Amino acid sequence: MSEKKYTLLIIDDIIDNLMLLGEAMSPAYKIKVATSGKQGLELAVQEPLPDLILLDIMMPGMDGYEVCRRLKKDSSTKHIPVIFLSALDKESDELQGLDAGAVDFITKPFKLEIVRARISTQLELLKMRQQLQEARLRAEAASQSKSVFLANMSHEIRTPMSAIMGMTDLALEKAVDSQQRSYLETVKLSADSLLSLINDILDFSKIEAGRWN
Repeated sequence: MSEKKYTLLIIDDIIDNLMLLGEAMSPAYKIKVATSGKQGLELAVQEPLPDLILLDIMMPGMDGYEVCRRLKKDSSTKHIPVIFLSALDKESDELQGLDAGAVDFITKPFKLEIVRARISTQLELLKMRQQLQEARLRAEAASQSKSVFLANMSHEIRTPMSAIMGMTDLALEKAVDSQQRSYLETVKLSADSLLSLINDILDFSKIEAGRWN
């Protein structure tokens, strides 16, 4: 099976920058481009959803900081890593970008090798997060199945246990000598202990299955 080809969304109002980045990244990635923050937000929610966004800061109408904040507030795009590509080079600019929700900040003029490496790193991290999420969901499903199984088994075991305890009580009423009574009392004591254990299992399984009242 061929490996997934990730989709990049590049948002920049400078056409030359879009052409440079698009041409450089197109061999490895599917490319979507937007020339404004508004258009970028629209493309970010259209299929195929971007796996990573390269975002300029200084743009007319809506700057990159605001675009990033809106992306992070939207449940359908908040998981998409954003890398700022900007001519702004002050530490405060980078901090503002990271506070807006970006995962990285690259200052223009940039080297394409650096941009490729940063993109590759973030996409690898994204892949790992997705795998961890899938593993967590599988673990939760397995735990739910186990809890349901325990609850069902506990109910099934209770039926024969009730018969054993009932018949033991009847036998005790008709016991004719002390030895018979001693045997039956041992059976009754063991049955009581086993029923208590079954009840504990049932209670535990109810809690795990989220059905505890």
